[in-house]
Amino acid sequence: MVDLGFDNVTDPGRDSVGFDAPDEELFSHTYLRLMEGFRPEPDWWRYALETVPGTLEIVMLDLPEMMVTFNDEEVARRGHDRLRAAGLRNLAKERPQAQLVDGLYVLTGSDYTASTALVLPEMIVNVSGETEFPNGVLVSMPERQLLTYHIPRDESLHIALQAMINVTLDEFDEGHKPISRHVYWWYRGEFTMVTSFDEDGTVNVHVDGPFGDVVERVLDIPVGQG
Repeated sequence: MVDLGFDNVTDPGRDSVGFDAPDEELFSHTYLRLMEGFRPEPDWWRYALETVPGTLEIVMLDLPEMMVTFNDEEVARRGHDRLRAAGLRNLAKERPQAQLVDGLYVLTGSDYTASTALVLPEMIVNVSGETEFPNGVLVSMPERQLLTYHIPRDESLHIALQAMINVTLDEFDEGHKPISRHVYWWYRGEFTMVTSFDEDGTVNVHVDGPFGDVVERVLDIPVGQG
C-alpha cells in the first residue's frame, strides 16, 4: 500500500484502511488522481493509465484519516472499470475555487483539483456554466491542488496561453506535488501536449495539426506562413 501517492510505503492491512468495505461504501470514497508520469520501483500500479500524456492516472481510496493508493491486487478485486467510473463520478463533485484573469481560469482547492482535468467538461460547467467547446480547451495541471484552463474563442487566446505557460511552470517548480509542466489541448475527450522544452528550458508551443487549425480560425492568422 502507498500512502499519499508514494510518500511513505506502508502496509496497514486492508481492514484498517477500508478496502474490505462493501462496494457502495468503498466506491463513495474512490477517486482518480493524476501524478507525474514515472513508475516507482517496485511497480505498484501496473493498472495506471496514461490518459494525459506524460502523467499516470491512479486510483485512490480517500478516507477521513488517510488517502491510500489502490494497488494492483485491490484493483483486480473490484474491477478497474468500476473503480474508474466511481473515481470519475466523485471528481465531478469537486467544487474548487476559481479565479478568472485575462481569459485564464485558475482553479485551486483539494488534492484532486488538478485531477478534475479528467472530467473537464463537467468541471467547466460547474465553474462557468459553459457546455460547448467547438475549439476544444487548453488546460494544464502543474501540481495536485491547481488546474488552469482557457476556452479558445477570440484574440484572448494569445494572452491566456502565455499566462498559462507562466503559471504552469512556476507552480510545477514550486508545487508540493508536481504533476506536469506542459500545456495540453483537450478536444472531444483526448489530450494533446502542445508544449515542449529545449535543453536550455526554452518553451516551444506546437501550433500545428488540428490545434493549429483552431489557432488560425480563432486568431485569423495563417499558421505556418510568413
